[in-house]
Amino acid sequence: MHIYLLEGSAKLLGAMTAASSAKAKAYLEKLGVTVMLNTMVKEYNGRQLLLQDGNILESTFVIWAAGVKGNVPQGMAPEFVSKSSQIPTDAFHKVIGTNNVYALGDVALMASDGFPRGYPQLASVAIDQSVNLANNFLRLTQNKPLVPYHYTNKGSMATVGRNKAVVDLAKPHLSFRGFFAWLIWMTLHLFLLIGFKNRIVVFINWIYKYITHQQSLALLFPNLHSKNKA
Repeated sequence: MHIYLLEGSAKLLGAMTAASSAKAKAYLEKLGVTVMLNTMVKEYNGRQLLLQDGNILESTFVIWAAGVKGNVPQGMAPEFVSKSSQIPTDAFHKVIGTNNVYALGDVALMASDGFPRGYPQLASVAIDQSVNLANNFLRLTQNKPLVPYHYTNKGSMATVGRNKAVVDLAKPHLSFRGFFAWLIWMTLHLFLLIGFKNRIVVFINWIYKYITHQQSLALLFPNLHSKNKA
Protein backbone atom coordinates (compact mmCIF):
# COMPACT_ATOMS: atom_id res chain seq x y z
CA MET A 1 0.00 0.00 0.00
CA HIS A 2 1.19 3.51 -0.85
CA ILE A 3 0.02 6.63 0.97
CA TYR A 4 -0.05 9.91 -0.96
CA LEU A 5 -0.63 13.36 0.49
CA LEU A 6 -1.73 15.81 -2.20
CA GLU A 7 -1.29 19.51 -1.38
CA GLY A 8 -2.52 22.19 -3.75
CA SER A 9 -0.13 24.89 -2.54
CA ALA A 10 3.65 25.11 -2.58
CA LYS A 11 4.08 23.96 1.04
CA LEU A 12 2.39 22.03 3.81
CA LEU A 13 0.78 23.85 6.75
CA GLY A 14 0.45 27.13 4.90
CA ALA A 15 -0.19 29.14 8.08
CA MET A 16 3.13 28.06 9.62
CA THR A 17 6.72 29.11 8.98
CA ALA A 18 8.70 27.70 6.07
CA ALA A 19 10.99 25.82 8.46
CA SER A 20 8.07 24.14 10.27
CA SER A 21 6.44 23.30 6.96
CA ALA A 22 9.62 21.70 5.64
CA LYS A 23 10.09 19.72 8.85
CA ALA A 24 6.52 18.41 8.75
CA LYS A 25 7.11 17.27 5.16
CA ALA A 26 10.34 15.54 6.21
CA TYR A 27 8.53 13.78 9.07
CA LEU A 28 5.83 12.48 6.72
CA GLU A 29 8.33 11.28 4.14
CA LYS A 30 10.29 9.48 6.85
CA LEU A 31 7.06 7.70 7.78
CA GLY A 32 6.72 6.52 4.18
CA VAL A 33 4.20 9.09 2.90
CA THR A 34 4.65 10.42 -0.63
CA VAL A 35 4.06 14.17 -0.39
CA MET A 36 3.06 15.88 -3.65
CA LEU A 37 3.03 19.69 -3.54
CA ASN A 38 1.37 21.98 -6.09
CA THR A 39 -0.94 19.10 -6.93
CA MET A 40 -4.67 19.50 -7.51
CA VAL A 41 -7.29 16.78 -7.97
CA LYS A 42 -9.47 17.34 -11.03
CA GLU A 43 -11.86 14.43 -10.65
CA TYR A 44 -12.27 10.98 -9.09
CA ASN A 45 -14.31 8.08 -10.45
CA GLY A 46 -14.02 5.70 -7.51
CA ARG A 47 -10.89 3.97 -8.75
CA GLN A 48 -8.69 6.64 -10.32
CA LEU A 49 -7.65 10.13 -9.23
CA LEU A 50 -7.18 12.41 -12.20
CA LEU A 51 -4.77 15.19 -11.28
CA GLN A 52 -4.78 18.69 -12.73
CA ASP A 53 -1.52 18.00 -14.59
CA GLY A 54 -3.00 14.92 -16.30
CA ASN A 55 -1.32 12.27 -14.14
CA ILE A 56 -3.43 9.47 -12.68
CA LEU A 57 -3.22 7.74 -9.30
CA GLU A 58 -4.90 4.37 -8.84
CA SER A 59 -6.86 4.32 -5.59
CA THR A 60 -10.08 2.94 -4.14
CA PHE A 61 -9.61 4.74 -0.81
CA VAL A 62 -9.50 8.54 -0.74
CA ILE A 63 -9.80 10.92 2.22
CA TRP A 64 -10.81 14.45 1.26
CA ALA A 65 -9.68 17.09 3.77
CA ALA A 66 -9.78 20.39 1.92
CA GLY A 67 -10.91 22.92 4.49
CA VAL A 68 -13.67 23.59 6.99
CA LYS A 69 -17.21 24.53 5.99
CA GLY A 70 -19.70 26.18 8.33
CA ASN A 71 -22.76 24.19 9.38
CA VAL A 72 -25.51 26.78 8.95
CA PRO A 73 -28.68 26.15 11.03
CA GLN A 74 -31.85 25.35 9.12
CA GLY A 75 -34.16 28.30 8.58
CA MET A 76 -31.37 30.84 8.10
CA ALA A 77 -32.27 33.10 5.19
CA PRO A 78 -29.88 32.83 2.20
CA GLU A 79 -29.02 36.53 2.37
CA PHE A 80 -27.45 35.93 5.79
CA VAL A 81 -25.10 33.20 4.51
CA SER A 82 -21.79 33.76 2.71
CA LYS A 83 -20.36 31.69 -0.15
CA SER A 84 -18.25 29.76 2.37
CA SER A 85 -21.42 28.71 4.25
CA GLN A 86 -20.66 31.12 7.09
CA ILE A 87 -22.79 33.82 8.67
CA PRO A 88 -21.35 37.38 8.46
CA THR A 89 -21.28 39.15 11.83
CA ASP A 90 -20.10 42.48 13.18
CA ALA A 91 -17.32 42.89 15.75
CA PHE A 92 -19.84 42.17 18.53
CA HIS A 93 -20.85 38.75 17.08
CA LYS A 94 -24.25 40.01 15.96
CA VAL A 95 -25.45 38.62 12.64
CA ILE A 96 -25.44 41.47 10.15
CA GLY A 97 -28.99 42.56 9.33
CA THR A 98 -30.55 41.22 12.54
CA ASN A 99 -31.29 42.69 15.95
CA ASN A 100 -30.82 39.84 18.40
CA VAL A 101 -29.17 36.93 16.55
CA TYR A 102 -25.54 36.10 17.30
CA ALA A 103 -23.02 33.68 15.78
CA LEU A 104 -19.49 32.67 16.69
CA GLY A 105 -16.93 30.01 15.99
CA ASP A 106 -16.59 28.19 12.66
CA VAL A 107 -20.03 29.26 11.46
CA ALA A 108 -19.32 32.98 11.95
CA LEU A 109 -17.59 35.20 9.39
CA MET A 110 -16.20 38.21 11.27
CA ALA A 111 -14.16 40.19 8.75
CA SER A 112 -11.51 42.71 9.80
CA ASP A 113 -8.69 44.69 8.21
CA GLY A 114 -6.15 42.01 9.04
CA PHE A 115 -8.50 39.12 8.22
CA PRO A 116 -10.82 40.19 5.37
CA ARG A 117 -11.94 36.56 4.89
CA GLY A 118 -12.65 36.05 8.58
CA TYR A 119 -10.64 34.71 11.48
CA PRO A 120 -9.04 31.24 11.45
CA GLN A 121 -11.51 28.44 12.14
CA LEU A 122 -9.77 27.28 15.30
CA ALA A 123 -11.07 26.15 18.68
CA SER A 124 -9.13 28.93 20.42
CA VAL A 125 -10.96 31.57 18.35
CA ALA A 126 -14.36 30.10 19.21
CA ILE A 127 -13.48 29.94 22.92
CA ASP A 128 -12.27 33.56 22.98
CA GLN A 129 -15.36 34.71 21.08
CA SER A 130 -17.69 32.93 23.49
CA VAL A 131 -16.01 34.64 26.46
CA ASN A 132 -16.28 38.02 24.75
CA LEU A 133 -19.96 37.49 23.89
CA ALA A 134 -20.80 36.33 27.43
CA ASN A 135 -19.10 39.40 28.91
CA ASN A 136 -21.02 41.63 26.51
CA PHE A 137 -24.30 40.07 27.59
CA LEU A 138 -23.39 40.97 31.17
CA ARG A 139 -22.55 44.49 30.04
CA LEU A 140 -25.99 44.80 28.45
CA THR A 141 -27.64 44.08 31.78
CA GLN A 142 -25.47 46.74 33.42
CA ASN A 143 -25.98 49.35 30.66
CA LYS A 144 -22.27 49.36 29.90
CA PRO A 145 -20.76 49.83 26.41
CA LEU A 146 -20.01 46.63 24.52
CA VAL A 147 -16.44 45.52 23.84
CA PRO A 148 -15.64 44.47 20.25
CA TYR A 149 -13.80 41.23 19.68
CA HIS A 150 -10.14 41.40 18.60
CA TYR A 151 -8.29 38.28 17.55
CA THR A 152 -4.83 37.72 19.01
CA ASN A 153 -2.68 35.22 17.13
CA LYS A 154 -1.00 33.03 19.73
CA GLY A 155 0.70 30.83 17.17
CA SER A 156 0.14 27.52 15.39
CA MET A 157 1.01 23.91 16.04
CA ALA A 158 0.56 20.56 14.38
CA THR A 159 1.40 16.99 15.27
CA VAL A 160 2.60 14.55 12.63
CA GLY A 161 2.96 11.43 14.74
CA ARG A 162 4.63 9.92 17.75
CA ASN A 163 7.29 12.35 19.08
CA LYS A 164 6.87 14.44 15.92
CA ALA A 165 5.30 17.90 15.93
CA VAL A 166 5.93 21.50 14.91
CA VAL A 167 5.09 24.60 16.96
CA ASP A 168 5.26 28.27 15.97
CA LEU A 169 4.69 30.86 18.71
CA ALA A 170 3.56 34.36 17.71
CA LYS A 171 4.93 36.19 20.78
CA PRO A 172 7.78 35.65 21.24
CA HIS A 173 8.57 34.52 17.70
CA LEU A 174 9.88 31.05 18.45
CA SER A 175 9.62 27.71 16.69
CA PHE A 176 10.01 24.23 18.12
CA ARG A 177 10.18 20.90 16.37
CA GLY A 178 10.49 17.28 17.37
CA PHE A 179 9.85 15.71 20.77
CA PHE A 180 9.70 19.01 22.71
CA ALA A 181 7.15 20.42 20.26
CA TRP A 182 5.15 17.21 20.58
CA LEU A 183 5.08 17.64 24.37
CA ILE A 184 3.85 21.24 23.97
CA TRP A 185 1.09 20.07 21.61
CA MET A 186 0.01 17.29 24.01
CA THR A 187 0.06 19.57 27.07
CA LEU A 188 -2.01 22.29 25.41
CA HIS A 189 -4.66 19.89 24.18
CA LEU A 190 -4.79 18.27 27.60
CA PHE A 191 -5.47 21.58 29.36
CA LEU A 192 -8.10 22.55 26.77
CA LEU A 193 -10.23 19.62 27.92
CA ILE A 194 -13.13 20.54 30.19
CA GLY A 195 -12.98 19.12 33.71
CA PHE A 196 -10.12 17.86 35.84
CA LYS A 197 -11.43 14.27 35.70
CA ASN A 198 -11.39 14.26 31.91
CA ARG A 199 -7.81 15.50 31.87
CA ILE A 200 -6.67 12.77 34.26
CA VAL A 201 -8.44 10.02 32.29
CA VAL A 202 -7.05 11.20 28.96
CA PHE A 203 -3.55 11.67 30.42
CA ILE A 204 -3.49 8.11 31.82
CA ASN A 205 -4.82 6.79 28.50
CA TRP A 206 -2.09 8.62 26.59
CA ILE A 207 0.64 7.24 28.88
CA TYR A 208 -0.69 3.69 28.51
CA LYS A 209 -0.80 3.91 24.72
CA TYR A 210 2.61 5.57 24.55
CA ILE A 211 4.21 2.75 26.54
CA THR A 212 2.31 -0.12 24.88
CA HIS A 213 2.27 1.36 21.36
CA GLN A 214 -1.41 0.41 21.16
CA GLN A 215 -3.74 2.58 19.09
CA SER A 216 -7.50 2.86 19.39
CA LEU A 217 -7.93 3.53 15.65
CA ALA A 218 -7.90 0.90 12.93
CA LEU A 219 -8.40 1.19 9.17
CA LEU A 220 -9.66 -1.71 7.07
CA PHE A 221 -8.67 -1.70 3.40
CA PRO A 222 -10.69 -4.16 1.27
CA ASN A 223 -9.66 -5.39 -2.18
CA LEU A 224 -6.03 -4.21 -1.91
CA HIS A 225 -4.73 -6.29 -4.80
CA SER A 226 -3.18 -3.53 -6.92
CA LYS A 227 0.37 -2.38 -6.23
CA ASN A 228 -0.55 1.28 -6.57
CA LYS A 229 -3.28 1.72 -3.99
CA ALA A 230 -3.32 5.07 -2.20
